[in-house]
Amino acid sequence: MLKVLRTKTRKIMMATLILVIPSFVMFYGWSSITNRGNRARNPETYVFAEFLPPDSHRLGVDAWEKWHEVSRGEMYSAQEYLKDALGRLGGSKWVDALFSQFRFEEVFTVGDQVQNALNVYALRAYADRHSIRVPDQEIVASIQNMFPGWSLAQVRSAIHRRGMSEQAFEHLLRSGIRNNYVMRDFMAQAKVSVPELWREYRLREDNLQVGFVSFLLSAYSSRVEVSEAGLKDYYDRNQESFRMGEQRRYGYACLTRESIRRTVKPTEEDIARFYEENKDALYKSGPQARVRQIFVSLGVDRGASQEELVAASDKALQAIQQIKALVENGSSDFAALANEFSQDPENVSLDGKTKHGGEVVQPITAESVSDYGARFVETVLGLQVGEIAGPLPVDGARGRGYSIVRCEEAQTPSPEPLEKVLDRVTSDCLESMLGEAFEDKYEAMRGEVAGFNDIQFLASQLGMSDGETSWVLKSSFQIAPELGTIQDADLDYIQNSLKAGEISDLFLTPEAICAVQVLEEKPSYVQDFEDVRPQVEAIYREEKGREAMKAAAETFMTQATTPAEMKAQATELGLKYKETSHVTRLDLEEKLTTDTFGTLLDLDRNSAFVRPGDTRMNAVSDFATSVTAYVVWHAIDVQEPSREEFLKDLPSFRAGPLAIKQNAMVDEWLLDKRREMKVEMNPEL
Repeated sequence: MLKVLRTKTRKIMMATLILVIPSFVMFYGWSSITNRGNRARNPETYVFAEFLPPDSHRLGVDAWEKWHEVSRGEMYSAQEYLKDALGRLGGSKWVDALFSQFRFEEVFTVGDQVQNALNVYALRAYADRHSIRVPDQEIVASIQNMFPGWSLAQVRSAIHRRGMSEQAFEHLLRSGIRNNYVMRDFMAQAKVSVPELWREYRLREDNLQVGFVSFLLSAYSSRVEVSEAGLKDYYDRNQESFRMGEQRRYGYACLTRESIRRTVKPTEEDIARFYEENKDALYKSGPQARVRQIFVSLGVDRGASQEELVAASDKALQAIQQIKALVENGSSDFAALANEFSQDPENVSLDGKTKHGGEVVQPITAESVSDYGARFVETVLGLQVGEIAGPLPVDGARGRGYSIVRCEEAQTPSPEPLEKVLDRVTSDCLESMLGEAFEDKYEAMRGEVAGFNDIQFLASQLGMSDGETSWVLKSSFQIAPELGTIQDADLDYIQNSLKAGEISDLFLTPEAICAVQVLEEKPSYVQDFEDVRPQVEAIYREEKGREAMKAAAETFMTQATTPAEMKAQATELGLKYKETSHVTRLDLEEKLTTDTFGTLLDLDRNSAFVRPGDTRMNAVSDFATSVTAYVVWHAIDVQEPSREEFLKDLPSFRAGPLAIKQNAMVDEWLLDKRREMKVEMNPEL
């Protein structure tokens, strides 16, 4: 994981909320505050926690009216931020795969979610206090980046399938971007000293040659002697490890979205009408402009101090204004001035021999906000051909500074002809009609469920398919594949409110209209030894094998302190001794785990400033079965980078350690804010 984090440092956006959050500072008890009793567990209004903001706590306010609630809405926002943070570390596909196997509460505890909700509150309060706002253009650009090439109907459908309204989605997105702005304010204050940078640079650039021997769990667990009495004794001492949770058998009725799709067939008139109603919103080509620019960079990185930033900004602005005077003078061609003064790296060919007259290759569109900044894009898209604007502030992926632009081409928004977008319109029309038919069917059926006490009879009367599940854990996030993904609120209601024999209300999933009935229930119980004997033996072998493996690796490390001794003793034990070439720490983990599967734990810490002749031992973990191997390694040679290389790489290298310190500053600020709050969790949780 350390390797993944280190190699992805540059990719971690500032929106990443801190996942490893210290524990709550708890005050008083839930029931000790007057006028507050337990609330009914309505999924939409259920209160997970309550808190007094920092200002209220300092003022000693302890009235019920002043307490803020962490309810379903705040928890949903917190969950989205946590998912987003995971996605930035592991990628969206990994996150999707993770939550297809586990419920959210199995990955993040309710406490984690509440703490994140408090973080969001603190960031929002700071933004309100400092009048930080998000322009609509930024929202539009973010949506277009999230759903590239999607039609508005497809975006709406995706939002609705997540159980959100368009207003709720926009609020969540705007809140997230605004939080980014707040964190950027704090991050601008971070500083990294040269000694800190040298240490981090060495961790990245040191070249190590090592000899190593791997001790594998599989080899030791297979040698563990097992007796029936020993297994039974282990089972008796660890019975709770073999407890089966509460179980249920469900009956269900469902009407799938696909079955309704077969009844929806848009006609040519439907398609034409849908196009006319939506051509301006869905099928209009956006405004765009092709420009030339003269760009002057601030020349400082994002970690510069406020004083450095102001000085650089004043200097760049003075330079761009002098260039603007030459442009307005008309004595020189704009392209020639761009070739002479522009600091845009894309104005120069890769071989450095040709300049392009300031021509910006990609047209400027609403999606260019992240590259140039909102004001730049808004101004450029309003220019006429030949019109010049500037100085314009540039703040985005394309750099920070000021720019003078001349519009070369301008395209105003206009709807595409129906013939050109017919396939898209047909698909959008079908999805829109299907969504309406699905919702209409659900609304029509909702009132017909009451009074039934048999799920199969209900299904036959309402034209739904039906089925029964085998025994499933009550806590399972999936009841039956046919029902699809059940929303958290509905799942909470089914698991915690629905009793044996009762039929649920109709509920919607992205895939179906559903109802379920609890047919039978089993209480939690400890499984009999004979039923779980294979699992007991496997766990027993693994535990004892891990102890023997660790002891063998520790003995080896103390007895073999040179490459020759390691090789000789490894041969005697039937193990393999290997040596690496000179590699950096980023590649060292891969070399040391060639015989194992998993991540080498604490390698950065254990190898920091290692010297030739040092011997170290690291555990290997796959994070599923804990430690799966130990690697004993010996540093044969260590080559440090030169100070000249360090100084040369310093401007670009500084960004990584600075980002880590910036995130730490945000983490500390959020921790301070939570410590100032008075927080109480609902005792039901």
